[in-house]
Amino acid sequence: MSNSPEYSPVLIVLRHGQDLPTDAENDQYKKDHDGADIPKDEEYKYFKDHSSLYPQDSQLTTPIPGGKVTVPWHRLSDEGIARAKAIGQLLPQWIEKKKYKVVTRVITKDPNGKSRTQNPFETILPFMNNIEKDQKGQRPNGKDVKVDLLDMPENGLPFSSSSLISEFSTVICWDRQGLWNDDNDNKTYILQHLSRDWDDKVAKGELSRPHKGDSFYIFTDPKEYESGHWNFSVEQLSWQQIADFVAKN
Repeated sequence: MSNSPEYSPVLIVLRHGQDLPTDAENDQYKKDHDGADIPKDEEYKYFKDHSSLYPQDSQLTTPIPGGKVTVPWHRLSDEGIARAKAIGQLLPQWIEKKKYKVVTRVITKDPNGKSRTQNPFETILPFMNNIEKDQKGQRPNGKDVKVDLLDMPENGLPFSSSSLISEFSTVICWDRQGLWNDDNDNKTYILQHLSRDWDDKVAKGELSRPHKGDSFYIFTDPKEYESGHWNFSVEQLSWQQIADFVAKN
């Protein structure tokens, strides 16, 4: 069992799944608008008011561990929804088969309101609800999974890296804007901040830009590098690597 003494804690960070508008919708818009991309302020026209991730009788409200959340719309594509369901089913098995401690905390972006993205929350929703139900007896005193719905600050992390260190495991699902530095600026990004030997591993191709629903960063061996700040050894896996490991073990 994944709360056994011989198991070790792990921190897993992933980017959200595939979203709307889809690549096909983007391509069609370009054809119809002389090669122009869909404007950001028009993307909402492609969002949906229903999702199979939510109860059929309440298509914008879903239970989560310890409460419920209401969103303004759904932004995952059918492909993203399928990946979210697969993550919810297979990632707990991967964690168990790799002999990592049970997950007791999930961190993701706050999905409340039209000015926020719902993609990270909905990607990790099946996972958090599945482990809430299936692993209750493995958590201390049967407590609910702790779910943190957070915003990314202008600079810095939405959480303390030291708070990620515990005897149990944590999963973070976020968007690319908070995970990976595409702009070569001096802001703090989650993956870079938490990774030990970041520059060397990126240069060697061991770490690369996260793809939607396909990039999983496995953080282990935490060490304090500044007062109150921690980083980890990191390995990047694809979704296929995770699914293959579950199938073969």
